[in-house]
Amino acid sequence: MIKYRDYWSSNQCQRCQTFKHLQNKCNKSSRCLFCKRNHLTWEHKCLLLTCREQQSCNHMISKCYNCQNAHFANSIMCETYQTAQSISTQKDHLIKEIVMSITSENSQNIANDKSFANELNIQILQHNCARSMQIMHACMKFAKIRANIVILQELWMRDENITISHSSFICIKSNIQKTQVKVLIFVTKNTREFICTSRSKIVNSEDIQAIMIVNNKISDEILLLNIYNEKAQNAKKKQLYTIERKLAKIRLNNDQKVIIAKDFNAHHSWWNAKIANFIRTKALVNWVRMHDCNLINTLNINTYHSYFKRSSSVINLAFASRSV
Repeated sequence: MIKYRDYWSSNQCQRCQTFKHLQNKCNKSSRCLFCKRNHLTWEHKCLLLTCREQQSCNHMISKCYNCQNAHFANSIMCETYQTAQSISTQKDHLIKEIVMSITSENSQNIANDKSFANELNIQILQHNCARSMQIMHACMKFAKIRANIVILQELWMRDENITISHSSFICIKSNIQKTQVKVLIFVTKNTREFICTSRSKIVNSEDIQAIMIVNNKISDEILLLNIYNEKAQNAKKKQLYTIERKLAKIRLNNDQKVIIAKDFNAHHSWWNAKIANFIRTKALVNWVRMHDCNLINTLNINTYHSYFKRSSSVINLAFASRSV
């Protein structure tokens, strides 16, 4: 697990002098802060043999490794340094917008469905992270205050499915080895009212995850499905979406309580009255009706906002059994 600040845009590595990572995560060749030569900064020595200075001195010609100009690599006059700082500032503003958006949308859903939240004492946050580590951390920061289960799609991942961590949550992963997972569920550590366990026998896929929620106040288990609806990545398979490939094959008992929350990439007048032409909804609508599920979303409330809110739509959805 990796803390996102280790890869923040304005972080400058003291080993290689480039940005977006810190020294303890660096695998690049060492570069001097003063002269850009291939040695660590603390190893810098004046080329003049008679000079007694061990670090910077009057004989040294400064050279920046990033922009090749005559200044130190951490100078505020460096164009590369200024760009990194600018990107970092933009991301800070974007994260604040995302957190505000999550707050308003989830407050609306919670207010419109108090009986659902109060009976189970479970608050679920769902969000598509657009492969951004910063957005994932923004979600976890918000969830620490307002949710005890977090379901995320389109994650930021490194090799071997390494992703972020949070001190207040346990990460539940699918049992996938060779493929990068697209969905994750985080469960709070600070509750004794329910437990969550993985259910890979129901489905084991990189883009759909199943866990079982057992609550002390209810007699039955609740199945939670976290789905990212995307086309099959394997060229040998038909280009079907996750709902068609995986969800449509899942058949539950009539008395099984279920909650499904996901980035569906699907458009239907059921959740967005402006939609006239339905897109990628047939298999989804058939499945939720077969399992007697209600739409949890409030009609026409946008759940997706592009960067800087240039466009919005309703594609992040939640359904729950009528018995839940």
